[in-house]
Amino acid sequence: MKISDYLEVFVPTHIINIDTDPYIENKMIEATIASCHEKLSLEDTQFTICPDARFEDTHPELMEKYFKYLNEMIDRLKVKGVNCVIRKENSKTLRGNWEQFMSECKKPFMFFLEHDWEFLSHLNVKEILLFLEKENTINYIKLPKMDLTKEWYNSMCSRDNWDWICQEVENSSIPLTRLSFFSGNPHFLRVDFCNRFIIPNLAKHTPYEKAKGRSHLEKDLKNTIMMMIDEDRNCGKIKEWGHIWPLSYGPYVGKGCPTCAQAIGKQHLNWGVFMYGVQGQKAVVGHLGDWCAKC
Repeated sequence: MKISDYLEVFVPTHIINIDTDPYIENKMIEATIASCHEKLSLEDTQFTICPDARFEDTHPELMEKYFKYLNEMIDRLKVKGVNCVIRKENSKTLRGNWEQFMSECKKPFMFFLEHDWEFLSHLNVKEILLFLEKENTINYIKLPKMDLTKEWYNSMCSRDNWDWICQEVENSSIPLTRLSFFSGNPHFLRVDFCNRFIIPNLAKHTPYEKAKGRSHLEKDLKNTIMMMIDEDRNCGKIKEWGHIWPLSYGPYVGKGCPTCAQAIGKQHLNWGVFMYGVQGQKAVVGHLGDWCAKC
């Protein structure tokens, strides 16, 4: 299997602190791409860098400098065997760039890689891609940024959890945990599913005028999934505090509303969202610094 026949890497980026202390020489993005290429053994797989275009009108000089820096970075990465390109025509938001990338991508799968991550361990990407080729109901696999301990799984079963379903998959050829929601962690995503299901549902349930912000793609996705869950909930208790968590793992299993649990389970099947790993898996990725901070 040649990975580059199956996968393209989407690398969104923007100028950090553009109005206060512009970070033009963004060393994080170079470290992120180099780490990803090495630890995932991506060979000649293409990394497509997509800078937000929203500053081209307001800060054209800074954008010109950022593109110059990115081109110099690409030359350095090419020496290391990394295949990088910069997309010239871009959208003004992360979501817009993501949707544009999906519409243009010719590979069956993409890898989502924001510019501030490091890879902590090697991963068999060929095994994951072969698995995704075979299991067409699994559309998204994110990489964990923390050790998957029993305590971590139990923490997902609280009223503050991000993933309402958090359940290890049995009898899988790769280690997987079921989830309900997308995140901005590095992840694999099926391109065809995104174009025919995710993007149309985003437009329907979370159109741009209702979007959560310029860079909050994952919040728009979560909002869309929650609205689709609500369409299937008929328990009459939607506004009652605390009844909506089905608690699929840990000491409180079965304490949630069964009607809501069915609706959440249905959307999990519709979206096919998973995380790589089961209990005992070490973190695969980590942040290089604070959110959008200089490393």
